[in-house]
Amino acid sequence: MKNSILCAAALLIGTAGIAQLNIANIVQTGLNNNSNNVQNGVYNEIKVIQNGNSNNSLIAQNGTNNFSCVEQDGDWNYSEVDQTGNYNSNVGLQQGDLNFSDVDQDGDNNNADFDQLGNQNANAQNQLGDNNDSQVYSDGNMNATATDQQGDSNSAFVYQDGNQNVGDIAQSGDSNLGYIYQDGNKNSGDIEQSGDSNQAEILQFGNRNASAVTQTGDANFAVTIQTDRRNVSNVEQTGDGNFAFVQQDGRRNSSDINQTGDGNYSTVSQTGRKNVNYNSQQGNYNSNDITQIGRRNDSYVLQLGDYNKNTTVQDGINNDSDVYQIGDGNCSDVFQDGNNNVGLTVQVGNNHIANIHQTGNGNNATIGQLGGTPFNTTITQTGGGNLTKINQNGSF
Repeated sequence: MKNSILCAAALLIGTAGIAQLNIANIVQTGLNNNSNNVQNGVYNEIKVIQNGNSNNSLIAQNGTNNFSCVEQDGDWNYSEVDQTGNYNSNVGLQQGDLNFSDVDQDGDNNNADFDQLGNQNANAQNQLGDNNDSQVYSDGNMNATATDQQGDSNSAFVYQDGNQNVGDIAQSGDSNLGYIYQDGNKNSGDIEQSGDSNQAEILQFGNRNASAVTQTGDANFAVTIQTDRRNVSNVEQTGDGNFAFVQQDGRRNSSDINQTGDGNYSTVSQTGRKNVNYNSQQGNYNSNDITQIGRRNDSYVLQLGDYNKNTTVQDGINNDSDVYQIGDGNCSDVFQDGNNNVGLTVQVGNNHIANIHQTGNGNNATIGQLGGTPFNTTITQTGGGNLTKINQNGSF
């Protein structure tokens, strides 16, 4: 963080002080700058530095041992800080013109820092509870950040380098971690966490990428990495101990993961353009791994039950794979190497095994497994234009 050295020095001096008084130091250079400060309690400290014209700073402290330091360099910047409680800390820096920041801390031992370098950036940080930490860094123009923490010991970090990026983190519960890193322009990252000990990370390198993570429950983990442009990723986790990892390298790739239950595991890797993945896991301890290399590959996976496992690998153009697992302990493997291949797997019951391996172009394979008796089926097609359909239990 590139917070002002003067702010850091003021914090050290305030900590070392022995006088049981509130302290407010205001330094303004320029025209039409305004600083309005209110302190209720003891051992509170305010430091305001404004260089430029028509800057506005408002700070209100209610409680004990709160600290706020705001530096604004430029014109028409606005900063508002409201601290209620004890031992809250805020250090903020705005360099440029027409930047906006609003910090609201209600509780004890909260920390909210921000740096905005550029023009027309907007930041909002809200903390309700104790021991929360929020860090925002934005370098560019017209970026927007928001962190909302309600609970205890939550951590939120947003880093932006570029223009017109949006990063939002909302945390409700305790000990959650949210991290957004954006390097490029017009990227969008959104994290919503409700519960305890959840972790979500969004890393975006490029332009116009969009990623959203929603976690409801405890100890869920999600990571999204997007490289290049116009990739879209959505992860929704409801339950406890779910894991999701998405990596998109290319353009206009799309991935949607929905996990409901406990201990579900899903990974998605997309390299190329316009690949599409959708998988839904409803149950417990299901596993799904998707790899797409090329263009316009399509993968759909539905898992209803417990301990189901699927692996799909698509390398080529316009391949399509659909997997339906309804029951417990089913296993499916789909491998497509070539173009315009189609694979369909339907498993209803328990402990079925299905394998589809296609190498070449224009192959079509279908496996249907229904019933209480476990089936084990493998289709291997090499070449072009092959068609195979296997139905087991006579109900497909």
